[in-house]
Amino acid sequence: MRGNIPIRFAVAGTAYQTSDVAGLLISDGVTPGHAALIDFSDRTVTSSPAQMTTVTATVWNQLGVPAADGAVIFQVAPGSVGMEAQFDWAYNYTSGAYGGKGLDLAYFDYGGSFGPSFQSSAGQGSGYGADNMLGDVELLDHTGIDSCDSTTWPANFPGYYLLNATGLTQQIQPVPNKGDSAVQVRAFIGSTSPSSRLRLNVTLCGANPASFFGWSASSLRGGQWVPGIDNAEFEIDSGMVVQRAPIFALGSESVSTVGQLFASSARTQTVTGTFYNRNGPAANAKVFLTRGAGTAARNVRGAAGGTITTDVNGTVSQSVTVPLLSLSQAHSFGFQAADPRYAYGGRNQLFVGADHMNLGYFAGAYGIPIGPEYYVNQFLYVSLAKIPMEFVRPYVFLPNPPQAYATVHVDKMLVPEQGSANATVTVTDSSGAPVANATVWSGPVQTLTDPNGNATIPFTASLGSIENLAVAQTPAGFVVRAWYGIVASRPVLSYGALTVNPGRVGDKSTISLSVTNTLTVAGPATVTLLIDGAAVASKDITIGAGASQTVTFDQVFTTAGDHTVAVGTQSATATIAAPPVQGFVEAYGLSIGLLVAGLAVGAVVGIILARRGKPPAAQATMAEEEMKPGEGDEL
Repeated sequence: MRGNIPIRFAVAGTAYQTSDVAGLLISDGVTPGHAALIDFSDRTVTSSPAQMTTVTATVWNQLGVPAADGAVIFQVAPGSVGMEAQFDWAYNYTSGAYGGKGLDLAYFDYGGSFGPSFQSSAGQGSGYGADNMLGDVELLDHTGIDSCDSTTWPANFPGYYLLNATGLTQQIQPVPNKGDSAVQVRAFIGSTSPSSRLRLNVTLCGANPASFFGWSASSLRGGQWVPGIDNAEFEIDSGMVVQRAPIFALGSESVSTVGQLFASSARTQTVTGTFYNRNGPAANAKVFLTRGAGTAARNVRGAAGGTITTDVNGTVSQSVTVPLLSLSQAHSFGFQAADPRYAYGGRNQLFVGADHMNLGYFAGAYGIPIGPEYYVNQFLYVSLAKIPMEFVRPYVFLPNPPQAYATVHVDKMLVPEQGSANATVTVTDSSGAPVANATVWSGPVQTLTDPNGNATIPFTASLGSIENLAVAQTPAGFVVRAWYGIVASRPVLSYGALTVNPGRVGDKSTISLSVTNTLTVAGPATVTLLIDGAAVASKDITIGAGASQTVTFDQVFTTAGDHTVAVGTQSATATIAAPPVQGFVEAYGLSIGLLVAGLAVGAVVGIILARRGKPPAAQATMAEEEMKPGEGDEL
């Protein structure tokens, strides 16, 4: 059996447990291979003052002697409160030159801090070298290449960067936290041989769900995401402990005005804060002063204004100018710890605004005199863990000439559904004189006032009551607001009296009325017919502004009697007659006629039969004698 075997040494049950892994090599003495061990110049360091320690990887070859081709990539990954230690590194932000020390990628969540060092791009293509990669990821555009935009790629750029590992030793410094930290340094062991060079394979534009941008494939190592590491033979790690850093806090703050406020007539004031640590005033402590709440916080000294340092009494003073607003409101301020001697003041514990440059930077900090550093901290819990040093002061708007005012006139107050109108914003000063070239915003429209102080804003109203805000800023910096409204409506109908022409059951009945549009907007409307409270029919009409028209319904009733007919606000009674009994008179007359005809026919037949069957004379005489006088006449 040949190959590397990791052996871990650990002490269980300690408060801040670390461990060590030695990478053993079982070799036949012929087959190339490496063994390695990590060591520190000091395994327990203080974060205040920052105590540097040197981490070294010793690499042996298959013969048991130091390997001339040994290579290592160190990594310190973020801990429970962000970075707990970091490798010293050097990068010139002005020229884009890599200083040959470390690689700080913690602020983009690219796996943390790396060392010892990496080869620059000299003599290599655009897809190689730490300086080319940093020029892309740092958003400083030193190379003109954006790996997320293929249109910027030169012919020899593959879409990612290859960073060859160099060196076996590097200094590492603690990051100040308010608790003791156990730090494990990982080491990926490989070779400097050109055919199997140990290197970082950095994909800045990827789909890794655990990273801000993402790495190349196969970057999950030991349950943690790291940059893609090519040609690593094996991995080992070793631990160190960082002692907690002290904290300092804001004891008091004030604004120079009487009343502790800002005003439209006194927008520039001096903000003063006094800070303390456990021993008293915190002298020479560095802080940022920000204005704005939450993610809207910005350095009051500007994008590159840097920090403020306390005096021997722990006090800082800074002139602050708030913007001119025409509405009284509260302003949020905050002091942010930015001193590496105190907890959460380390390089990767500072943060900036969304454009990566709004909160500030240190120039020449951490022994790097070659240029400023910009910071982005993606770990929300670092900001949450900081000692809150926030305060709020009021801003009062006090009308004081020269002042600005805004009025809005809308050319129509009522429009049809999806109708359009024009709002004219007029901006004047306190004397009533028009203000030209004032910037006016309303919805998606931005325009300037003309020499008469007017700006026209076209807009569309959907349906119902619409209220919009217009904001104007004068060239002098005054900001004013004005509201304007409009109503968008369909026609509203009034209803005339109903005319009902009733028919019998089963026949057509006609209901008609006149409707009038009471508004000055044309459009569609619906007229509904109700019979006995139930809607039975409707008609969609288009009616002009203020116009009238007749609407007619044809209705067939199925039952006789009185029915309530209603349209809109009008109602009437429709009396529906029952249908006649089918052929009753004709059938009765026919029956009488048939009866009379039947009797007549019977009499005629009887006479004929009587004559044909006449009896003998004697019998006739007897019969005749028996007949009563007058009986024969009845026949």
